[in-house]
Amino acid sequence: MNLFGVLDINSSALTAERERAEVVASNLANAETTSTPGGGPYQKQLVVFGTEQTGHGKFAQTLARLSDLHARGVKVEKVVADKAPAVRRYDPGHPDADADGYVSFPNINPVEEIIT
Repeated sequence: MNLFGVLDINSSALTAERERAEVVASNLANAETTSTPGGGPYQKQLVVFGTEQTGHGKFAQTLARLSDLHARGVKVEKVVADKAPAVRRYDPGHPDADADGYVSFPNINPVEEIIT
């Protein structure tokens, strides 16, 4: 693999990580959101990474076809909602509290969001 192939892979990884950082920022910003337009608390978003073919030039395509070496990059396949249940906290004074005084909060741990 040549230097430009390595740079293409690094560039794609940095782009994917930037998108992941934006999702983490959204999760952190909504960690206390108990009511959404769709009803219920905010659902944590997760990023699913995948691979992509790098090298868009004619030379890169010819080289890949002849050598059977395919430079791969990283891309965000999709962003999905976490299926983990909401965290219920007792807070009878909260406007979204149910009849028993419990409020459903998003299952978002700020420490895990920052570390992962």
